Amino acid sequence: MADDSSDDVKNWGLPKTIEWLEKNNVSDQGLQNLEQLHDLVRAEMDKKIRKKYDSDVYNKLHVEMANILAKNTQMKEEIVHMYDALIAFFGRKLPDEIKKCIQKVYGLDIHQKILKNKEDFSNKKCSIVVTGETSAGKSSFLNLLLGEVVLHSSLLCSTRRLCHIHSIPAGSQWYFEVTMEDGSIIPHKKYEKNDKEKFVKDLEECVTSKDTSVQKVDIYWHVPLLGDNTHVTLVDSPGIGDNQELSEELLNYLPNASALIFVINSSNCGGVQGDKLGKIFSRLNSEIKDKNLFSFDPTCTMFILNKWDAIEQRRDVEQGLEEKVWNNTLDKLTENLTGFSWETCMYKMSTQDAITYRGCGMVNDKYRFMLTGLKQLVASSMSVNCKRHCRWLTDLIEEIQKGLTIRLADAKSKYEDNDKKYKDALLRLSQLRQDVDSIRVDLELKCSEKCKEMAAKMHDHIHSVDVQAQLKGRINIDIAPDEDLIKKSVLQQIDKLILEEVKDFEKREKIIATARDQIRMDINKKYHILIEKLVDVEKSIENKKSEGASEEELEMSIGGKVLIGVGLTIGIPVAVALGIALIPFTLPATIAVFWKRSKAIRRLLDHQEELKDECLKSVLQQANKDVFNKYVNEHHLPQLKKQMDYISNEIPRKIEGLEQQVKDMQNKRLSSKEIKEMYEPALESVKSMVFTLQKFNLTHISMWNIDVGRLRITKEICASDSLIVYAAKLCSDEEESTVVIKLLPEATTQNYLKIVEVLSDLRKTNHKNVVAFIGFCYTDCMPAIASRDCILTTVQFKNSRLMTVFEMCDTTLEDYMRNHNDLICGNTQKRTYEKSALNFFCTSGLSICAGMVHMYEQRLLHIFINLNNIMINKEHVKINPPMIVPFSIIQREWPRAPELATEQYTNETDVFYLGKVLWELWYGRKANGPTRSSADECERLPDCKLKHAMPEKLAQIVRKCWEANPKHRPSLSEVMAVLGQVQVM
Repeated sequence: MADDSSDDVKNWGLPKTIEWLEKNNVSDQGLQNLEQLHDLVRAEMDKKIRKKYDSDVYNKLHVEMANILAKNTQMKEEIVHMYDALIAFFGRKLPDEIKKCIQKVYGLDIHQKILKNKEDFSNKKCSIVVTGETSAGKSSFLNLLLGEVVLHSSLLCSTRRLCHIHSIPAGSQWYFEVTMEDGSIIPHKKYEKNDKEKFVKDLEECVTSKDTSVQKVDIYWHVPLLGDNTHVTLVDSPGIGDNQELSEELLNYLPNASALIFVINSSNCGGVQGDKLGKIFSRLNSEIKDKNLFSFDPTCTMFILNKWDAIEQRRDVEQGLEEKVWNNTLDKLTENLTGFSWETCMYKMSTQDAITYRGCGMVNDKYRFMLTGLKQLVASSMSVNCKRHCRWLTDLIEEIQKGLTIRLADAKSKYEDNDKKYKDALLRLSQLRQDVDSIRVDLELKCSEKCKEMAAKMHDHIHSVDVQAQLKGRINIDIAPDEDLIKKSVLQQIDKLILEEVKDFEKREKIIATARDQIRMDINKKYHILIEKLVDVEKSIENKKSEGASEEELEMSIGGKVLIGVGLTIGIPVAVALGIALIPFTLPATIAVFWKRSKAIRRLLDHQEELKDECLKSVLQQANKDVFNKYVNEHHLPQLKKQMDYISNEIPRKIEGLEQQVKDMQNKRLSSKEIKEMYEPALESVKSMVFTLQKFNLTHISMWNIDVGRLRITKEICASDSLIVYAAKLCSDEEESTVVIKLLPEATTQNYLKIVEVLSDLRKTNHKNVVAFIGFCYTDCMPAIASRDCILTTVQFKNSRLMTVFEMCDTTLEDYMRNHNDLICGNTQKRTYEKSALNFFCTSGLSICAGMVHMYEQRLLHIFINLNNIMINKEHVKINPPMIVPFSIIQREWPRAPELATEQYTNETDVFYLGKVLWELWYGRKANGPTRSSADECERLPDCKLKHAMPEKLAQIVRKCWEANPKHRPSLSEVMAVLGQVQVM
């Protein structure tokens, strides 16, 4: 035994393990199974190493928490500065005419709203609500975070009111305060360290008290995991259980929370109870506040799958149980909110195991992994408030900017032209107001029709012969002392079985989800038309040519932003709504109505099939189409109408604001000089605020923002006039990966924002033929550069620069061809091209086209495709996403698309350069080499009839790519069709 190492311990049996512990005078400290005892033995064997490792876990967490706090402090300071600038501008520099228009859109009290929002933002702490189902182990989980048993826990509901746990610096005295229903605060004395038992006892009496006049309890306690971060408050809340009053108290508090930790009892009937969780999502959905100041952020959610040890203990008896419980929980979460990878927020845990390990000075793997998630949650929750206020400020300031721009447009027009413009604008706005009303009526009618359709499908399914037979077969008749009780039990069973069947039917057929999506798409389509009309009116007032709204203008409009919000609205799926109320009919206490004669219980049990038929028939008679219509109208129609309400309230306000401005311009005639003197200084101030917000967005808000401290540059790969490319290491909590950094040239913040927006869209829709975008840095310094002697240095920029981070690929297509002459079809060293070379050419060409098609589907141009920016990674050909490429660089290339002379770049321009890429890919050389013709300028194009020439079909399509008129160039599908034909030659 003396020779055994810690690696051998896993093979020990229980007797040998106990013998070792006794011999080394080590207490088992309450550990209950062999696996835990093995961990204890290993910890003792490697005591010094283990203690240092586990200590490092906490030390690292404290450092990271301090960094999170520092970043959040910086963000808050910047937001407060923005509020101060806006308050000063609104009070002194904003012309009254524009102020009146803004009040039409945001309300008369907008100035007070700005002041209040600043005050709320400055005073608001990061509150993380910890809740769960009753008996899920919520209080035990909180005690784990608190480092000691502070909160009372039991099998029953142990928390009767909200408890706000404020972290205080280490060594401070503990205390708590009680807030009464009338708002008065009752402070309790501060407790010394040796009074811990008294503190816990006094706190327990207060938290579990049935005194309804106690509203909340504020607990001041050092939370070791948070270090000295006193800006985070943990909120212990009543569980979502059987006590309706306590559950409602939690649901009312949720909209004020920065983040949510939901504790699930994994061992209870397969995990999360969908109906209870659904109440939370329902409340979050119903509490969307004015102008996007509140929004549900899934990154600020954490699900603790507690009591996972019970699942592991049963895995030998029930094969696949762990996977089943995990997937069931994931399904329930996805039902409540689609479109998000909830598995990234789920953590397997055994709170009791983690507490036991901690008592032995150890940190088990599940707890360590959960701590990583907790750190990310704290970071997200601390920044989410800044993000909300930044969005609100951006909306408001952009609206002010639009009003000023419209007014300044008057300085460029004559009075007579302006008169005509005003009349036309008012007429169009009046018509637009009518359009909003008519579209609303039309959509409401469609919603009602769709709800009737859903109800009919539910009704027909439940009343089908097969389903009735299946329901009947699942009814169990239990013996009871009274025949009415037997009958009542059967009726209740049928009610429950119908509920389950409707849930399963929805899960299989997705009738409600499908209907909801169809209506949502129709709503978006209709209101998109309204927004385009609105933007057209704005353009006419600004003296701009009306050609329909561009994507950018639609996104910048309030309506456009509302549409984005609608796409994220949380709906209540049938599995949740039915848990709230199945079919709103009342079951009779007795079925004497249809069982008129009294019969002996024995006789009743002898005719079970007859009893089942009668009960089933009775329930189904009540569950008619009207019942299902009422149910759907009560639980689903309001959700759909809420979407319409939110949008249709925004557009009329916008119309009203524009009408107000046009009327003011009509009534207050100013000369061009007066307009410029009055409005240009205000517009310059607004532009400065917009720039500050854009910079804040780039620096802090974007979800793909990477901290520059996580990057280490290893070498420079290449450099050009437009960018410098580096190889680098990207470090995270768990791993280190090799990436590519592209340092972009100096550009405006607005241009940088456009690039980030484009790349973010691509990040959400990864494609195998597009180089994967990982994230970006917007910073005033380079990442650390590792020198040969391992000394890290960095470079400071004069102005902040944008660096984009991509997956590391093996090589460029240009270099790959240079090293593989046998894959070049037009290689002059060979008499004929081989089949492998032809296959490589066609496969590469098709991959390039597929990547371009994907980007066009995202409404993006590639902007200058070239062999040296096409990559190969693991034999996949990938095109690079668009970057900033100055026209001066593109115009130096040959051949050059004619439209570039006027700096126009379209999809057809991409096709022009695709032709060049295909030529170079065939011949294995640059198109501007010595093969170039010396003929007339318009004919100076690469020759497709050189030695080992292309097949005629291919040559024709390549030449067609170079047509002078962009409209005559082929589509990508035409090019792909020819490549496919050449490949099978």
